[in-house]
Amino acid sequence: TSQHAEKLRLAFDQRTLFIANGSGHNPIVIAEEADIKNGVEAVLKLKLYNQGQDCASPNTILVHGSVFNAFINLLRIEIKKVKVGHYFDRKCRVGPISEPSDIPRIQTSLIDNQTWLDSETSGIIRSREAIVEPVIINKPLAHGGNFSEVFAPIIFVQKYDNDEALSEYFEHPNYARNAMYISVYGKSAYIKALIDRPINGHILHDRKSILEDAHLHEPGMERGTQPYGG
Repeated sequence: TSQHAEKLRLAFDQRTLFIANGSGHNPIVIAEEADIKNGVEAVLKLKLYNQGQDCASPNTILVHGSVFNAFINLLRIEIKKVKVGHYFDRKCRVGPISEPSDIPRIQTSLIDNQTWLDSETSGIIRSREAIVEPVIINKPLAHGGNFSEVFAPIIFVQKYDNDEALSEYFEHPNYARNAMYISVYGKSAYIKALIDRPINGHILHDRKSILEDAHLHEPGMERGTQPYGG
């Protein structure tokens, strides 16, 4: 974690180059005029890759109220098509959690958000197989953003009322520490205005860290010779 890295760095001479890999929020914004089909496809690619155990996986999906119903309905339809099971069956898209001992933490996350479990997903955990079935947590942004990395196929979908309401997420104190990328589907004047804008004295995003109608797993998006993240 970044907290552990900061403590460990104190053990080295200040002239030592210290490189740490940490996690990022990497939210997806489904704004007005978004291509809903492309947005849902991106969400599933990122959230179900390695059953959500990926540092590029978005902590939350922020969906504009004007397109929320269309988005959530299509997401429910597509999730029902996802085959879940052991990877001996190559048709399975979601398999076992790498460390079964991590299941209690994941279950706690589901219990903490029990109120917001989507009506179409029950939050099922197959203990024998160490499999967490894909689940949607339908929690409006007005009730608090998700800034925690769940490392599981748990999809936080958070409805926001208007473009300015995105400030509740991106200007929250818990966002700045792990700011990396933002993927935007559709048009958002607020997100565009984040480029090179200081928030509490720090610039969190440059132009390269905001992806338009694209996501982090698309070919060529992650460039090994360039800094990855914000």
